Amino acid sequence: MPQIGYAHRQAPMGRRGMVAACHPLASLAGVEVLKSGGNVVDAAVATNAVLAVTQPNFCGVGGDIFCLYYEAATKRVHFLNGAGRSGARATLDELGRRGLTAVPGVGPGSVSVPGVTRGWRMLLDRFGTRPLASLLEPAIHYAGEGFPLSDVVAQAIREKAPAADDPEWHRVFVPGGKFPQTGDCFRQPDLARTLTDLGGEPELFYKGRVARAIADTLVGRVSSAKSARWRRASTSRSLEASSRRAASACSAFLRAEAGSAGVCTTLSRSPVTARPGSLPSSPTA
Repeated sequence: MPQIGYAHRQAPMGRRGMVAACHPLASLAGVEVLKSGGNVVDAAVATNAVLAVTQPNFCGVGGDIFCLYYEAATKRVHFLNGAGRSGARATLDELGRRGLTAVPGVGPGSVSVPGVTRGWRMLLDRFGTRPLASLLEPAIHYAGEGFPLSDVVAQAIREKAPAADDPEWHRVFVPGGKFPQTGDCFRQPDLARTLTDLGGEPELFYKGRVARAIADTLVGRVSSAKSARWRRASTSRSLEASSRRAASACSAFLRAEAGSAGVCTTLSRSPVTARPGSLPSSPTA
């Protein structure tokens, strides 16, 4: 029989912009930024921030960020690498002494310096038009007021719980010892506070309260307070964020196991003009 009507998913199409993400609330946040006059970088940051709340097992603020950005005005492609390195004490000799021959799937030995919050700042400094604080507002709302938990995250919490020996992890993701169910209104007030603070303190994850909490959590393991120090990214052929040594985990985030990074994609027709006095331009790709 021939297909009639909408028996298959139609290809999304648009004239002025498009946002794609792995959670509808994140896509909505990005679309609202574009509708209010923000550009593609503003929309990407807002989208990614909501994903840190609604999809923390893939896109938490303790994760990394990677971006390919096409600048229509110059027809150049810019690359941002916001991947963290291993902990300051995680030398090959030390890992060998501890009997580690590979990166573990969970625990302190698996984490690296959070790259995403510095990456947001670098992208906005260079190409954005909105302040970080305003772009974090949707994520703060969903973290504080809650959102319907997806089956993907509910399943991830159940699957990761046996390997999570951190009481703080269980306090956040299995409150009262009860696993949240699909559709439950899931609130993360501590994360809302962190995102609010991040809006006014861009170095929060590297020098501020969160950096100290991370270092304290991992004291005597493979990290130290100096692990959270960052150097300014130097760029010639790319826009790149990198760390001096690495750092950290944030036990309150589900992704604090292996270095996972979420992907959010935004498309826009509008050319973006780089802000003067920030990072150097990269050549035509």
